[in-house]
Amino acid sequence: MFKLTANATRAALFVLMLTAIALIPFRHTTYAHGSSTSHTTLELTEQQTLMTIAIDERSAIELSGGDLDLSGTLDEYEFDAVKPLFERLLKEQITLAIDGVQVPWNRTVSFGMVVDGGAAKAMLQVEFLPISASSSVSVTDNLYQSVLQSDYKNQIVVHSGTSSHTAALSGLKRSLILTPATSAARPTTDA
Repeated sequence: MFKLTANATRAALFVLMLTAIALIPFRHTTYAHGSSTSHTTLELTEQQTLMTIAIDERSAIELSGGDLDLSGTLDEYEFDAVKPLFERLLKEQITLAIDGVQVPWNRTVSFGMVVDGGAAKAMLQVEFLPISASSSVSVTDNLYQSVLQSDYKNQIVVHSGTSSHTAALSGLKRSLILTPATSAARPTTDA
């Protein structure tokens, strides 16, 4: 019969333990720092609808899990590594609806890290088909929705013709509805 030495037994147990740890599924946990913010601009024109989402770098790191070297920043390599998953998350969590029906993204115009006023942020610009002036439009933001005691806020600005509407989404008020009859933007609680 085959007899293992104490060192060989320890080595085998160590390899077995590493294998078991490697098989445990990794799950990224999202948390929100005190000033988690995003800014969304919706530009409604006769030719197209553009939605631009800007998220502060720290929130981008929290949401994407992309800071691989734990430097507190998302460099180009790190951002490129998480870009497809991060874009999918934003697509699922920040939605546009016309007359109550969620509409798909027509195309992504751009998505990258930019520096504005000395601060880095992830900026995504998405194009939708044009929206009729007689339609109601809503933007819903569910980022950080599952995070308890999140202070996350999304400042939304809607430009339509010569008018602009602004609202802050946070807490339970996660949707902005712009109705043509009132031309008023109002944050709402999703039902």
